[in-house]
Amino acid sequence: MGGSPFSLANPRTRLAVILTTFFALVFLILVPRSSDTSPYSKPRPGSWKSTANRWLGLSEPKTVEEVQHPIPKLMREAQVNFRSLITKQSKTLSAAVKEYRRRYKRDPPKGFDEWFAFAQENKAKIIDEYDSLVNDLEPFWSMSGEELRRRALQIGSLPSVDLVRLVGGKTVTINLEKGYEDAEVSARAKGFRVMMEKFQAKLPDMDFPINAKAEGRILVPWENRKYPNTTKQDSSLGVEDMLGGPFIPDWRGDGSVWDAYRKTCPPSSQARRLFGALRPSSNTIQKPINRLETATMVDGVPSRPDADFNFQESVDDQFDFCAHPWARFNQGHFFSDWRTIPVLYPIFSPAKGDGYSDIMIPSHYYYSSTKRYTYGWDPVNMVLSDDDENEQPWDKKKDLIFWRGATTGGGSSPPGFLAQYQRHRFIKMTSDMSDTNRTVVFPYPEGSNEYAFAKVPVQKLNSEIMDTAFTKAVGCTQYPGGCDGMRKDHR
Repeated sequence: MGGSPFSLANPRTRLAVILTTFFALVFLILVPRSSDTSPYSKPRPGSWKSTANRWLGLSEPKTVEEVQHPIPKLMREAQVNFRSLITKQSKTLSAAVKEYRRRYKRDPPKGFDEWFAFAQENKAKIIDEYDSLVNDLEPFWSMSGEELRRRALQIGSLPSVDLVRLVGGKTVTINLEKGYEDAEVSARAKGFRVMMEKFQAKLPDMDFPINAKAEGRILVPWENRKYPNTTKQDSSLGVEDMLGGPFIPDWRGDGSVWDAYRKTCPPSSQARRLFGALRPSSNTIQKPINRLETATMVDGVPSRPDADFNFQESVDDQFDFCAHPWARFNQGHFFSDWRTIPVLYPIFSPAKGDGYSDIMIPSHYYYSSTKRYTYGWDPVNMVLSDDDENEQPWDKKKDLIFWRGATTGGGSSPPGFLAQYQRHRFIKMTSDMSDTNRTVVFPYPEGSNEYAFAKVPVQKLNSEIMDTAFTKAVGCTQYPGGCDGMRKDHR
């Protein structure tokens, strides 16, 4: 049988390939390259990730297109934005006061001069940015000081809420519900207390109700936030009067976080008009920017886009679930078993979604981290070391994406949705053994700051660079198919 004129078995074809390769190598060796002006270091020589042949050997077809890698570009943009933010910060007290009045249309709080001096002494870089805090506190301006203090004490008596109490310039952590003091309160309350230690002597006596949970707690219906005069203004009859009865900490089948959340949406929103939707009803959903579309250039115009190279410029913490209620099915916090609170109470939380009325504070992990999550913690001898006993020299580390964790990330109210939470989807993605191809970008030529991309089978990619697994099954009885179904999906 006659071979194809383009087959490598054809002598002419082999000769053409050899000559083409030879001249290409000569060109690369002899032609001087432009000097590297990138502020980022070159990939480490010999790194498997920078070996083009490794990826080209896996890709079909074996083609390469030069691209501008999007991550350094995003890093440069972030650095420029950050430097711009730092440059704008006030350098003097008078400038800080002037900026505060301009932004927030009111005078700074009492003690602002001492706060500014404290920030300067501790070399704080951010001086003028109070937008988030001012927004969180805005609904409470209509309350009297007496009402606000009373509500702080009342919310502190509910389950999973601790008080950081400041008296005479000193703080103490309390759990009013169980009568604990210091030893048995949540790590979040202890962390907040540590945050205040350096300046607590300058603060007046007050109570800070700290949320012991990882998710937000306060979901006030839209009508009550829009027209607060239609709600009870006086809490003197107690928290049960405000809530309409005893507070039950979990849902027990009579509601869910989503049911409470959709009430915070405007009446005209999709979340309020529709009971639910599994798919988007329009093309207005928020989509990440396709960075490869603008990075790949052919004859001066963008080449084909590639869905594998979608990069977010920032965390999409303002995603509008009211307009896109279908998206809730992939968010575990909408299925939390912990009942939310529908009345405006002051509670300080380390995290919340858009629509919640909690007051944000920094995470306790920055100040007083949980020991078992801390590098160097020895769970056997119960001591903290500078170096973890399992630490390895850098040159012996493996180039892997490593993750271990429990099957947490959401509750079961209502049940049946665990398989769609972030951790479960992550494990499924990183253990995909299908024939699907993924785009891999690598330095080309090796060691340079120029990049190319190639298609790689996802099963090969996951086998080479992913090492992920669940270590503990939590709530598996509510998983589709029960515990056996979870083990089958994630074994």
